[in-house]
Amino acid sequence: MNSWSQFFCNAFAMPRKPPLADADRELAQWVARELRQRKLDMPAMMVIESCQPLAGVAAQLMIFLEPSLALFLPPREITRFREFIEKEGALELLSQLLDGPPKENITSTANSTQAGNSSPAGDETSRIATTDSSPAVSPSSIDSSDTTEKP
Repeated sequence: MNSWSQFFCNAFAMPRKPPLADADRELAQWVARELRQRKLDMPAMMVIESCQPLAGVAAQLMIFLEPSLALFLPPREITRFREFIEKEGALELLSQLLDGPPKENITSTANSTQAGNSSPAGDETSRIATTDSSPAVSPSSIDSSDTTEKP
């Protein structure tokens, strides 16, 4: 009886994914930086958060699409990114990097605050004119015979 329970104990266990290395962290930082430069950080966050449980399937899909993706990226980089998303914690790290403030903006904000400069957006007043957008209705344009309410 004991041998059967040991046999079935790990019969359906999934192997653990390898941990992230320093090269993987550098790749995640590069991807986050490139997405931010292209102003695609929010769409990328939505895709990462919604497809995070399917990371293994996405990695297998990249194998299938590698010939097509090779038109845009070197095959070595495709393989590197595929191996990256297969690792445990990779998408969480990428999500955290995209969610936080970019490092370039933190240093530039600190420098401008130390210099005593204020942002031009805070000093600018709103230039939107307030107008009444409702159409003018004259008493003669209302038909007095049509006073029934429509459902």
